[in-house]
Amino acid sequence: SYIRVNIRELVISARRVAQGKYDQPIKIHAQDELEQLASAMDEMRLKLKAREDELTHISQTDGLTGLKNRKFFDEALTLRLASSSRNETAISLVMMDIDHFKEINDQHGHQAGDICLSLTAKLFRSIFKRKTDVVARYGGEEFVAILDGLSLEDSLEQTERLRSLIEQQQMSHHDNSIAITASFGLAWLRPGDAASANDLLELADIMLYQAKNGGGNLI
Repeated sequence: SYIRVNIRELVISARRVAQGKYDQPIKIHAQDELEQLASAMDEMRLKLKAREDELTHISQTDGLTGLKNRKFFDEALTLRLASSSRNETAISLVMMDIDHFKEINDQHGHQAGDICLSLTAKLFRSIFKRKTDVVARYGGEEFVAILDGLSLEDSLEQTERLRSLIEQQQMSHHDNSIAITASFGLAWLRPGDAASANDLLELADIMLYQAKNGGGNLI
């Protein structure tokens, strides 16, 4: 009876791990070989959880900048809009494009371009740093941020801080000092209003296009 009870518990634990449920430790009331088996299985559970967490992180992260990637952003925006509609809270979408990025690549090489992207991403993350903020590399030299619960004025103020911070940077590469600026499109959804992810993205993109057409380094 003692063996049957413990083996049954180990089987239940093994099935739980097989289903991807790693949070519950594997323990049995024993002090023999079965206890050693339970300990080995629990070690396996922890290693599987760590490996799966790492794979999840890799699948959601842009390899160059360390920000979230486009796939993660698309899913997050849909979820945040649903939450905004349900709770009647504001949501802001900031879209940023590095000015004259092609010229940086052409004149200084792709390594300089990568340094520019990494530096800009670091500045982006330094401003939009709340736990609820979602910052991601949208593609190429474009970055996006989802800001929950901020007024339009606060969203604009934070974005202006980022624009100014980037403008003050001088990137060094092979003894060359390279100036960086960026343009921004800001879309804001009022509490109680509804919009699809495509609606908000299209509006932010239109605003970004206007900033670029205005000479860049604008919001």
